[in-house]
Amino acid sequence: MRRILISSLPLFTFAILSACGGSKSTEGSGGAGTSGTTSGTTTSSTSASGGGTTTGTGGGTTGAGVTAVAVGIHSCAVTSGDKVYCMGTYHSGALGQSLMTDQDKPVLVPGLSGVKQIAVGDSGNGSVTCAIMKDASLQCFGANYAGQLGTGATDMMDHPTPVKVMTDVVQVAIARYGGETLCAVKTDGTLWCWGDNRDSQLGTGKNDAVMHPKPQQIPGMSGVKQVAVGQGAVCAVKGDGTVWCWGSDINGECGVAPASLPDCHQGGDPNGMPFKCVLSPKQVAGVAAAQKVVMGYRTAHVLKTDGSVVGWGENGSGDIGVGNDNDGPMAPTALPGLTASDLASAGNPGGDSTCALGKDGSVSCWGSNSPYAQLGENPIDIDHENAPKKVTLPGPAITIDQNITGAAILMNGQLWGWGNNNNGQLGLGDGADTHVSPAEQIKL
Repeated sequence: MRRILISSLPLFTFAILSACGGSKSTEGSGGAGTSGTTSGTTTSSTSASGGGTTTGTGGGTTGAGVTAVAVGIHSCAVTSGDKVYCMGTYHSGALGQSLMTDQDKPVLVPGLSGVKQIAVGDSGNGSVTCAIMKDASLQCFGANYAGQLGTGATDMMDHPTPVKVMTDVVQVAIARYGGETLCAVKTDGTLWCWGDNRDSQLGTGKNDAVMHPKPQQIPGMSGVKQVAVGQGAVCAVKGDGTVWCWGSDINGECGVAPASLPDCHQGGDPNGMPFKCVLSPKQVAGVAAAQKVVMGYRTAHVLKTDGSVVGWGENGSGDIGVGNDNDGPMAPTALPGLTASDLASAGNPGGDSTCALGKDGSVSCWGSNSPYAQLGENPIDIDHENAPKKVTLPGPAITIDQNITGAAILMNGQLWGWGNNNNGQLGLGDGADTHVSPAEQIKL
């Protein structure tokens, strides 16, 4: 195993804006605790061939297989023994405990059982974790400065105790880079979002540049089956296979030519360019038969029902995966020769990385690999890959997640990870600021 030792990189920092309630219909149970593809949530509900379930034997101290994982600056995993473990940055109570140091070994989240899906989001201001329970309720813990807990208020406190946000939820997504916008799909097909709206990512038709700390229904979005949240944009798949996006479109991540859109971001682009936004949900032209959408920092990819993959947005680091590094917004383009059963994606200002789970259980990734080794390759040797490249794993995978850290649940229930470990988010227990390539086993 090769570990590249480097100094810790700073966490991401975002401005904290004043909170304001939304004008649309809202839902939330309130409550206080004591914190984005996938969309930040994965479960091992499919086998390598696309169907079935597995529990596995695991390889850690619990003796249980891993059933779900979400990775970021902090990472969390669910075991078949009905326990949740988290590791990495301690910010805001997002590890489910009141801690004062990063955790480089998995720590048990007390009192949290019956979890079906898990999602995480991080920023320099705090981190948040959300879980969908077996009763379809949504519980979140960690940061609440942007209203991430959906209580109708914001605060700068740590909240390590889960807060019940909503009921009848089938999927949740958190902005992976930033952790300030959250969306949930309900059993009736409606879509609800809350948190940061600086890029119009709440889809209300206006950019009010404030935080909305209570879930509000997204107008016009019915029949939704899955949602992904990017840095400043949101995309959702409807039951008819169409894809709808809104929010920041500075690099075409909403599938719309940016030049045709108004300037909208209140803070402006860090490089001095105005942001372009889609103010309300707009169908992505030319994309049909979608079953899942994932988002990075400035890209989106869709898994279609036939297993093919289409991507669009920024491509300067081969982020789309079509075999070139052509910079600038790219319209929806098919990835040649790739057939997948699942996708996961995330990114940062340095570039996006996306991974595909093959129907044979192989994992292939593309996009930025430096400086985090997020493709499972030595970043000193490999800056990026502009076409899918297989990650070295000891066996077939059934579930994947991707961020600046990558992870795969294998068919035997073991959890393996690679990439950024600066905050201990791989749970290897070595206390080192390392980037891990190739993958190593994470023992819970």
